[in-house]
Amino acid sequence: MINYLLNMDFTFENANKLFFEKQYDESLKIFQKLLENEPDNYLIFSKIALIYQIKKNYNKAIEFYKQSLSINPDNPSANNNLGNIYRALGEYDKAIECFKKDLNSYENLFNLGILFEKLGKNKQARQCFYNAIKLDHKKSFSIQTRMAFTMPVIYESKEEILKTRKKITDFITRHLNSNDIIENPIRDIGTTTFYLGYHGLCNKDINSEIYKFYKNHLNKNFFSEYKKQNKKNNKIKIGFLSAFFRKHSVADVSNGWIAKLDKKSFETIIFSIGEYNDADTNFLKKHCNKFYSLPSNFQLIKETILSELLDILFFTDIGLEPYTYFLSFSKLAPIQLTYTGHPDTTGVETIDYYISSRLWETNNATTHYSEKLIRFDSLTWYYKKPVIKLSQLKTREDFGFSHKDNIYCINQSLFKIHPDFDYILDKILKKDKHGKIAVFFNIKHFWWKDLLLKRFKNSIKNIDRIKFIPQVEFSYYLNFIKVSDVILDTLYFNGGTTSLQTFGIGTPIVTMPTELMRGRFTYGMYKKMGIDSLITTNAEDYINTAVTVANDKEFNNNLRRKILLENHILFEDNSVVNEFEKFFKNII
Repeated sequence: MINYLLNMDFTFENANKLFFEKQYDESLKIFQKLLENEPDNYLIFSKIALIYQIKKNYNKAIEFYKQSLSINPDNPSANNNLGNIYRALGEYDKAIECFKKDLNSYENLFNLGILFEKLGKNKQARQCFYNAIKLDHKKSFSIQTRMAFTMPVIYESKEEILKTRKKITDFITRHLNSNDIIENPIRDIGTTTFYLGYHGLCNKDINSEIYKFYKNHLNKNFFSEYKKQNKKNNKIKIGFLSAFFRKHSVADVSNGWIAKLDKKSFETIIFSIGEYNDADTNFLKKHCNKFYSLPSNFQLIKETILSELLDILFFTDIGLEPYTYFLSFSKLAPIQLTYTGHPDTTGVETIDYYISSRLWETNNATTHYSEKLIRFDSLTWYYKKPVIKLSQLKTREDFGFSHKDNIYCINQSLFKIHPDFDYILDKILKKDKHGKIAVFFNIKHFWWKDLLLKRFKNSIKNIDRIKFIPQVEFSYYLNFIKVSDVILDTLYFNGGTTSLQTFGIGTPIVTMPTELMRGRFTYGMYKKMGIDSLITTNAEDYINTAVTVANDKEFNNNLRRKILLENHILFEDNSVVNEFEKFFKNII
């Protein structure tokens, strides 16, 4: 180690050179050494902070940015980068304060606009974007694209959903054949088609149009393709790519079956975007052949994947975030596929297969996908059964409800509550005078609650009987699900892991399956358990069933006993592993 250090070139120029060569660990060592002799050099602090930011070690990055700014407060890039970290952490007031430090900076204005969009302050967001264009006309087309493709989180009506989709397709029609170029979609667009999945409509055509638009306008150097190689061994080499191999629902349903793949037949390579050290990440590290913790550098991620000469590249969740969405545009392995980590078709021509379940798909489901649809007999998810800590059990009174209340719980993200669902909620409260609807919300996204309440005031008469509950520790959340009388499954995009959690503790869910797979999750779980009682066919059936389950305590208790008797079939299902193994072998 001593000899190694002696041979290093300890200069700022070399550290910077290594940084641009994406050798971040080596660059960091030199910058840290330089800091010992130059403790007042704000540029060194900023460089160290940037490396930690790229590695997604945000606590360290914040520490070094603050030290840099204490030496030189007038540093737009440091304020901008620090603002981006606070935005990623959900500390929005701090992020706004950082971005506003220099409104003559294109980056600060652009990122402030992104944050205002996220907060639902669209007027302020557009003003930031227009001001940013004035500072850098070369970015005009990229910013226009972002504004066209950005969608509201909470909609006032179904009509607003249709207008949003038309805004996107009209923009594509106007610009599809223009010569405008987007140099870096991660930096200059930074968004995906994620919220299209919550519109209740098939997205095959619109996602395909968006992909073709990007294909025409992205710099051609952006795309990469694997090189054919002679196979060196008989094992099938599979890469798994995600930014969510950590505490996240994607890891909850994916890590288990990936870890259990037969190592005699498969070589598994994990490409994790971001450096994480939680239990989910460490579990996967122990159960794969190789694990990459990749920094947020698009080119480096591509180069790393290509260097492994994969047979198959499996994207667990295309559309949740920009990196994997735009990486999917390249052909980084001979076979590329995805599945229900994000339950929507990608529209991307380089994705060959979409894996789903027969229990979730209708007979004509192939028309919903740009990829070739593969239907497994299993649910495709490998999930551990949740356990309530008996020592922490609380009553409904502890959560602010009385024994007379009938608790109807919505345990979904607020953006899943489609305007069409308001009619059902209104009628349930009208029909059940003792009914109260509990809605969980993330306190970091408090403005979503405000936007939803604004809509509810126009669509739900007994709004005083809707109670918003801030997200709580997981064990208390499970406890609340247990004391709820019934769970109301959202229309068009059901509960996924939340339905598994609910069935794991035996609470009944009323569901109404729709045409698309993401509106049939709970239905498929019920079918697998052999329970049909709470599968409804229309809004009136849904309303009547929910009210009956909440009020008929004997019926409710019988349902709970039946769910608890049959729910074992949903958890840690080894047939998921077997089906993936068989499928991978068949496509090679």
